[in-house]
Amino acid sequence: MSRLFALLRDWWLGRQGAGAGDDVGAPAFGRGRLGGVLPTLDLHGVGVREAIEQVEEFLRASRHLGVRRVRIVYGKGRHSRGGRGILREVVPRWLETEGARYVARWERRLDASGLDGGAEVVLRPASPQQREESET
Repeated sequence: MSRLFALLRDWWLGRQGAGAGDDVGAPAFGRGRLGGVLPTLDLHGVGVREAIEQVEEFLRASRHLGVRRVRIVYGKGRHSRGGRGILREVVPRWLETEGARYVARWERRLDASGLDGGAEVVLRPASPQQREESET
């Protein structure tokens, strides 16, 4: 089991005991949030190859745990050469192509200036076979 999956699982199990009023529970993902909080992967400072590996692992682990909606923060690239980050282009492209097996739909999250620095992703449900495969 990967470190990221273990961290996400432990966070999820901790949220399970949070209390009935927290909108938390195995089937209670109608709004896609865990107690009002979206699981978030922050990729600031990560290189392209590692970012794609982390995104795939995060989506796989989230889906395995029954999470329906997540946030991926890739940044705007203000500190990158040219003022536009490479992850801002690569991550959305990956979600559309190789990531499509995990992703039902996604959208860029814009700030007040109209720039995106992340995406909100709705995950496809995992089949029982996929859940078993991710446990090995």
